[in-house]
Amino acid sequence: MSQLNSLLIALDFRETSSAVCKEAIAIAKTMKTEITLIHAVEYLPYYPYYPYDSEKVHNDLFAELTVKLDKLKQEFTKEGIVVNDHIIKEGKAYNVICEGADEIKACAIIIGVGDHYLLENLIGSTADKVVRMANQAVILLNHHRHTEGFKKILCGYDFSHNSDRALASAIYMAKLFNAHLDILHVVHEHHYFSPVAPVIDPTTPIYMDHQLEIEKARETVSRKMQENLDKLDIHGISYETHIRSGEPVIEISRMIEECASDLLVVGSSGHNAFVRFFLGSTTEKLIRKAPCSIMTLKEEEQITPLED
Repeated sequence: MSQLNSLLIALDFRETSSAVCKEAIAIAKTMKTEITLIHAVEYLPYYPYYPYDSEKVHNDLFAELTVKLDKLKQEFTKEGIVVNDHIIKEGKAYNVICEGADEIKACAIIIGVGDHYLLENLIGSTADKVVRMANQAVILLNHHRHTEGFKKILCGYDFSHNSDRALASAIYMAKLFNAHLDILHVVHEHHYFSPVAPVIDPTTPIYMDHQLEIEKARETVSRKMQENLDKLDIHGISYETHIRSGEPVIEISRMIEECASDLLVVGSSGHNAFVRFFLGSTTEKLIRKAPCSIMTLKEEEQITPLED
């Protein structure tokens, strides 16, 4: 369980880094956390016949990065945010980021997403691996989607233990940002009953039986979801539950667009199609589309307020 005491912000100094920092400032101020900036230096293989002094290049690069991070630190400090010493390390970016988060005991890692070149070069190789490997919550921040913080939050909920933690975190985030919360469960045939071949003709008996099974599943989900919500401290926020049937990857994307969600919160492990959606190749498809910012939580992780 992570308390909101420290955020690790990963920067690559592309054109979007400035916008990501502005969003991160708003998040840090709302969460009342301190922050640490981190940059990973990934070198190309070195060969002795390269016509330059490798040590000088190394020192000059680190000096340049330090100046850039110091400048960003000043921007955060002007906003009243406590900024720790920045981290610059050589190595694979995902390793540097995950190790850095563990070292400072961060409650969450923030990585900017949303531009095609970033998605091709960063998400496929770095951010996706950070989501898989990090022990902390990971916020993939799409600054294009929202300009005033998280006002509409969507939580993918599949009744697994980890999604319970994700829902509790989503509720807390909704309270923190004074946001509306949408809670979505997708009824997937392969989880609720034996798979059947697709039925196209709605006049056939098997089609009607199939629809009845789906309706029964939706009724069960509705009842169980309300029972679980009654156990949580969801009072005092605006929220709505949604039950869809179909392919999770399609339905959750539709819900993001329909609700104009700023942030999607989901557990990064579980027991049904939602899980395969977020851990397999479908995860990469969603993140590469980056329809909104995405917050993933590991098993046993939950975002909570600081203790008084």
